[in-house]
Amino acid sequence: MAPCLILSTLLGSALFAGLGEVAVGRLWAEGGHRALVVAQSGAHVLTREENSALYGLARTPDGYLAVGHMGKALLQVGLDQKGEPLWARVGGQGILWGTDGRFAWGGYPGPEGWEALALDLAGERAWRLPLPGQGYAYGGLYR
Repeated sequence: MAPCLILSTLLGSALFAGLGEVAVGRLWAEGGHRALVVAQSGAHVLTREENSALYGLARTPDGYLAVGHMGKALLQVGLDQKGEPLWARVGGQGILWGTDGRFAWGGYPGPEGWEALALDLAGERAWRLPLPGQGYAYGGLYR
């Protein structure tokens, strides 16, 4: 629990999602936010890139999948059963707010403002839903 207590004292830092003994969020560091994983083994700052964060977390057969953004790009991070980072995928514009391990959802910066975005991670497909004004997909996809 020590990493969480330390995190709570850092203005601008936050944990956004947690499952069991793994949590994800952002750490305020000099220059901006950095994507963060907190696990039993300790805390891992995943990028040196400014303005990155992890907002969603889901269990997978290999461990966990965390999603968020790095700069203006989508960010997906695979974690093992203990929350240790295994791989990261950065690509496409937008932000991912949540995942169930098969799908991820968030927003895409379209020509008229933000559009809701859904990704089929297994099928490697994406859907954008232009909404009047600004639109995000914050909630979950349920099968």
